[in-house]
Formats: sequence, structure tokens, C-alpha cells
Amino acid sequence: MDGGLPVALPSTDWEEVEVQMRRPLPRLMTWAMKVARLGTKLTFEELKGVVEEHDARIPDLGGAYDRISCPILMVLGSRADPVPQGEEIREAVSDGARSLRETHQKVEVKWLPCGHNVPLERPKELADLIIRFAR
Repeated sequence: MDGGLPVALPSTDWEEVEVQMRRPLPRLMTWAMKVARLGTKLTFEELKGVVEEHDARIPDLGGAYDRISCPILMVLGSRADPVPQGEEIREAVSDGARSLRETHQKVEVKWLPCGHNVPLERPKELADLIIRFAR
């Protein structure tokens, strides 16, 4: 689900991310999600570490696809998330998906009209795609 692509993502501007997270609306949304027991309980520094670890491993993913022999369903969100560099990230993902599909015929790519969090934003459509793919 919307990840796992061997793609060159733009470098994260952590100063801008931190500025955006300090604004009233994102702070309120973060608080509301914690109250509702949704979202993450990670600190900013922990989230930054997770992203940096992820980004460091992305280049290794191309070789992983070479070793997979079964069909693969990749479901991606077609909309940019409202984050710094969201449009750049979505464009890089689109390019990566196109490239992966061209080099690995066993990969089937499907796009849903949502952002990165496909299971939360489009659960029924995602389930339908998985069921059809499994059949």
C-alpha cells in the first residue's frame, strides 16, 4: 500500500516540517487524533528517525523486486498529501511506479483517489482490489 517503491524522493526539509507542525490546526488535529487513539504516539524526533531510516533503505528495494517470483499488487494514492513537498513526493512516486511496472511485468499497479494512507482513506476500494487480485 502506497510505499515500497525504489524511488528517489525529495530530501525532507525538517525545519519546514517542524514549522508546519507547530501551527494551530496541525497541533489541534494531532491532539484530536491522540484523544481518539488514532495516529502515532511518536515524538517529532522519533518520526524523523523513522523517515530517515526508510529513506536510507529505499535504494535497496529494486533488488528485492528482482527476487520476487509471484505476482504483486501495488496500490497507490493518486493525490498528494498536504505536507511540505507533497506534490514532489507524489510525482516521484508516479515516476517510480511507472518505472517499476516497465521493468517488472509481475507488478500490477492500481491507483485510488486518495493520499498516502490508502487503508484509512479508501478501505472498501482497497479490499475490493485485494480480493479481485487474489482471485
